[in-house]
Amino acid sequence: METSRWLANLYRALTQFSIGLFLLVSSPVAQAQTFLYVSETGAGGNTDGSVLSVTAGGSTSTLATGLDGSDLIFLTMNGGTLYQGSAGDGGLNSAVNQISSSGTVTPYFTFVGNHDLAGLVFDSSGNLFVCDCISSEIDKITPGGASESQFTSGSIGNDEDVTYYNGFLYEADYAGGKIYKIFPTGVHSVFATVPSNLVGIVSDGAGNFYATNGSNTVYKINSSGTVSVFAHPFGNSYQLDIDSSGNLYVVDNGNDSIDEITPGGVVSVFVSGLDNPTGIAIVDVVPEPSTWALLMAGAGMIALAFRSRKRV
Repeated sequence: METSRWLANLYRALTQFSIGLFLLVSSPVAQAQTFLYVSETGAGGNTDGSVLSVTAGGSTSTLATGLDGSDLIFLTMNGGTLYQGSAGDGGLNSAVNQISSSGTVTPYFTFVGNHDLAGLVFDSSGNLFVCDCISSEIDKITPGGASESQFTSGSIGNDEDVTYYNGFLYEADYAGGKIYKIFPTGVHSVFATVPSNLVGIVSDGAGNFYATNGSNTVYKINSSGTVSVFAHPFGNSYQLDIDSSGNLYVVDNGNDSIDEITPGGVVSVFVSGLDNPTGIAIVDVVPEPSTWALLMAGAGMIALAFRSRKRV
C-alpha cells in the first residue's frame, strides 16, 4: 500500500514538472518574447540600416530604423542591452550605439578620425572591444563609454569579428584566414589558420569556436586550434551567435535569411525575407514567474516523494 501511494505521488510530481517544462518552451508568452536581434543594411545608404526583433517562433518586428547602412552592422549584447557598431560616413564619425528594448538609439561612444568598425564584444568586466578594419587593430572602450584606446599591439590583419572566452579575445582575420588569440596585455598570437577568409566568430563557452567565411561554410575550432568543417549554410554567411542549447544562428546574407544549425550540424532556415542582413545577437529569454513556480513545485514534490520512499 505504501509503495503504491509513493508511486502515485511520484507520478503526480513528474507530471507537474513536465507541464512546467512544456510551458517554458511552448507557451504563447515565451514564444512572443524576443529571442534574437538581426541588423539589416537595406539599400546601403547612410540612413537605410535597421535592427529587427525576432521571436523564438520566427516572427519579426522592427526595433530601430535610420541607422547607417553603408557598411556592415554588427551587434552584441551586454547585460540585456543591445549594442550596434556603425562604420560612419566613409569611416568618419564611426560610433557604437546603445539600443533599448523599446528601440531608442543612444550614442555609447563616438570615434574621432577615420575608423571602420566591424565586430564588437564585451568582456566580463564591462569593457567593450571593437574591431577597426582600417587600422587593423582592436580598440578598447572602458565601461560606460568613458574612454577609448588601442588595445592590440601590431597588425592583426583585416579584423572582421571578435569573441571573448575565459579572459582572452579571439579575433577573425578576413584577409588572412587566421584566428588570433589576444592576451589581456594586447599581445597576440595565431591560434588557428582556416583555409578561407573569415567574417564571423563566436565561442560556445566551453573552449570551442565557430567561424564563418563569408561564403557557405561554418568551421569549428576546438580548444587546441584544430579546424574542421562543421556545416554548410545555404548562402553567404556573416555574423553568427549561439544559444544555450548549442544551436548556431548564422546570418545568410546571400538569401536574406537566418539559418539555424543544430549541434549535430543540421541546417534549416529560421527566418527569411530580410533586407541585406549582416549582424545578429541572441537574447537570453527569462521564463514567466508562473512557469518557474511550476518547475520548482514539481522538483520539490519529486524530492519529497523520494524522501518519503526512504521511510517505507
